[in-house]
Amino acid sequence: MTTKATVEFDKDVADFLDEECRRQNKPIGQVVNEVVRQQIPPDDASDKHREPYRVQPFSLKFKPEFEGMTPKEILNKLDDEHYANKLARDTEAYDARQAAE
Repeated sequence: MTTKATVEFDKDVADFLDEECRRQNKPIGQVVNEVVRQQIPPDDASDKHREPYRVQPFSLKFKPEFEGMTPKEILNKLDDEHYANKLARDTEAYDARQAAE
């Protein structure tokens, strides 16, 4: 079974394929198939012979105030604290500017 496809090659790749077609006196489809086959690993080198990846779990050790909260709740709390601190800093800066005037 073959599959027909339209492929766009960069100029350097197209030049290489043209040269290989001339050198081997073969059609481009045959040359492309041979080049691609060279890059396919043999069956014995497939992932099935690899050791499985093992994940080492660890505790994140959340701060006590986050205990029992969902990640979304934690993010909301951190956002609230961030914006409260920013508001306090902005208010202090505004007050300092007002006092200086």
